[in-house]
Parts: sequence; C-alpha cells; structure tokens
Amino acid sequence: MNAEWLAGLYTRFPGLKSPVCLRLEFGSPLAGGSDKRFRQIYNRSWQVVEQIFGSSEHICLLIKDWDETAWREDADYVYRLLAGRIACTEVVEEQAPLLRPDFPTHTHRQTLAVIPPKENLCRSILQGIAHCEQGREPEIGQNVYWIKENGEIIFYMYDDCRCVIYADAPEKIRYLYDLHQDWVEEYWREDMQKQFDEQD
Repeated sequence: MNAEWLAGLYTRFPGLKSPVCLRLEFGSPLAGGSDKRFRQIYNRSWQVVEQIFGSSEHICLLIKDWDETAWREDADYVYRLLAGRIACTEVVEEQAPLLRPDFPTHTHRQTLAVIPPKENLCRSILQGIAHCEQGREPEIGQNVYWIKENGEIIFYMYDDCRCVIYADAPEKIRYLYDLHQDWVEEYWREDMQKQFDEQD
C-alpha cells in the first residue's frame, strides 16, 4: 500500500465519501456517558469491523491528523499503536470533514498503515475513538478510516457512538443493513432503505 494505492482510493471515493452508504448508531438506547453504554459501543463497533474485515488478511487504516488534534495530551497514541505498521505519510491539502464546502482547505498529515484484523489492536483503536468526545483516556482525536485492501468499502467511526460505511455498490453492504436493522440511525433510515430497494 502506497501513494499510488491512495490515489486509486480517492478516484473511487472522492473525499473518502460515497452516495452509497450505511449509517449505524452503537450507543442506543443506553444513557450517554455510562460504562455500560461504552461497553456496548466497543462490542458493537468491533462486531461490525469483524464482519467487514474478518476474512481479510489486512486492514488499511488512513489517519488524518488535523491541526486541532495537536493540542491533545496524548496526540501520538494512535501512532504508538501502529508502530512498525505505517506504510507511508504525506502532507496534503483538503477540506476537513465537518466544515462547509465553501470553507478553505487545510494542510494536514495523512498516514497510511496496514494492520492485521486482530481483536486486541482493533478494539484499542475503536476504544480510543469512542473516548475522544467523552473526555476518557486513552483517546484518538484523529480521523481514522478503515479500508478494505481491495478499496471497495470504507468504515469511518466519526464520533463516540456513530459510524458511516461507504461502498462502491449497494450489494457490498446490504448484508450489514439486514443484520443491524436495530442500529440504523433513524434520521437516515428512509434513505438507506431506498438505496437498497433500488438495487432489488
């Protein structure tokens, strides 16, 4: 995996997004901030990662390090977890995920790592992401995109309890939609159903 592989990924998924997607919520119906809710989030997020990547030899992780992550007390935690597994690092200019399209682009560091789908490592990363917004440690403030080696699916957990799964075709994530009906974000449910109905 290298810069050429990344270029192909961005061609398939401009901005690391796709109109074909599935949005899941891992925390409901438990109260926010409780230990029980966090355990549920860890278990559900790992379950989805295992379902997407369990048969793969490797998972590709793309870490985007924006300026706002630098102030965090342990901003290098994710890189320690990935020690010896980093394939390449580059500085790129891009629109931050949560900013409006008319906002200026920002320079940031982008790191590609290749990891095995091992439960302990994957759970540590998922836990760090979930901790970020809740003030728990250790935390991972960077954007972390989980990508299949063939570049067909992207898993992105973007806050403490929600994720979006992008694909280049609806049939590649339909099984996840069928398996996790209770986890689909209600706000997006009609859109999710429509894209799969159009496939049938």
